[in-house]
Amino acid sequence: MFGLRVYVPERSSSTPVADFTCRCGETRRARGGSEIAALTAHAGSHRETCAAIDPRPCEHCGIATRLLSNGQNGYPAHKECREAWETRKPEIRRREKAAERIKKIEKSWYKTRMLREQLTRDGYAADVIDALISGGALPDPDAEPEEED
Repeated sequence: MFGLRVYVPERSSSTPVADFTCRCGETRRARGGSEIAALTAHAGSHRETCAAIDPRPCEHCGIATRLLSNGQNGYPAHKECREAWETRKPEIRRREKAAERIKKIEKSWYKTRMLREQLTRDGYAADVIDALISGGALPDPDAEPEEED
């Protein structure tokens, strides 16, 4: 196990216990609220300096860090970068998120175009290519055509 785990043992009273284990081999245990708070602070400061944790590029500035963002995603991020990002105006963040979505859509279109070109070079029929790309099924060639009203 790596990290900090807080739990209440089954056989004891309602006193919470926390275990801290690091890749470098350091382990610590704390009982009670104040000790757990101190252990949590220690775990955060230990992460910044531990040689066993490889630094990764910050998701905001790209500079290597051992810190994690304070969000749910767990991406690497300096505290200053994360704070600066969170204080930006919501409209700017919304536009950046929209730009990221557009990039994903464009990437999907590019992959689809490349797949269509490859299948065409390989000699597949147009209706087969459309079915493969759309994930749909080909029409049954033996089925009678439907009459329109």
